[in-house]
Amino acid sequence: MNNILTVTDKASNQLKKIFRSAPSDTVGILLGIDKAGCNGYSYKLDFAKKNEVENLEYVQRNNIKVFIDPK
Repeated sequence: MNNILTVTDKASNQLKKIFRSAPSDTVGILLGIDKAGCNGYSYKLDFAKKNEVENLEYVQRNNIKVFIDPK
C-alpha cells in the first residue's frame, strides 16, 4: 500500500507520546473510522495488538507502526 498515509515528523512525535502509555503487548497504533460525527464518520486511534493486525497494511515512521483498518 503505497502513499495511503503520510506521517509527518510532528505527527510521529505525538504518536511516540501516545505509545508511551500503551499496554505492554502493543505493537503499534491502529487507525480506523467510525460512523459518527457531523459528516457521518470520525477517525479513531487505538493501540494495536499483534493478534489483531497480522494481515493489516501499515506505515512506519521513527519505529512506530501505524496500522490501517481496511474498513
